Amino acid sequence: MTHQTRNYDRPHHDPRIIPFSDLHSNIVDISGQQFGRLTALGAVKRPPGVRSGTYWLFSCSCGGERITTKANVTYTYYQGDTPSTRSCGCLEKERLAKARINLKPSRRKPKERSHTRFLEVNGEVKPAAEWAKLYHIPLTIIYARLRAGVEGEAALTPVRASKKGVTVPASR
Repeated sequence: MTHQTRNYDRPHHDPRIIPFSDLHSNIVDISGQQFGRLTALGAVKRPPGVRSGTYWLFSCSCGGERITTKANVTYTYYQGDTPSTRSCGCLEKERLAKARINLKPSRRKPKERSHTRFLEVNGEVKPAAEWAKLYHIPLTIIYARLRAGVEGEAALTPVRASKKGVTVPASR
């Protein structure tokens, strides 16, 4: 049979490919057939840890390679669906690029905060962050007090711990 010697006759013979004559007799040779962007080159040894099945080396139209089973390139779960493997991975990268999804992490600068609160104490106006440093009070405490309706210097009173763990202004 001529299809059994196909692996020997190919000019781009790969040492990973098993000669077809060494395979089990019920395996169909798919060498040379195209599945999506993949072209079957020949059967290869199973990956480590895999107990059964015939694995095939495929070359992709982009120049990449993929080792997978025949079932992954031919079988579909539902009529009209596409097989699970159609390329070496380049198809997914192209799809993501079209969707403008970058595979690298974003390096954008964080947005500047525009909700800086200013406090007036004894006629002097400063951002709440500066007052927090001057009075050694956490900025979150000052903001919480401002939300509660405490204004001016009362929002800058030292912090003491209450029995329930809530910080309240210290009494003078």
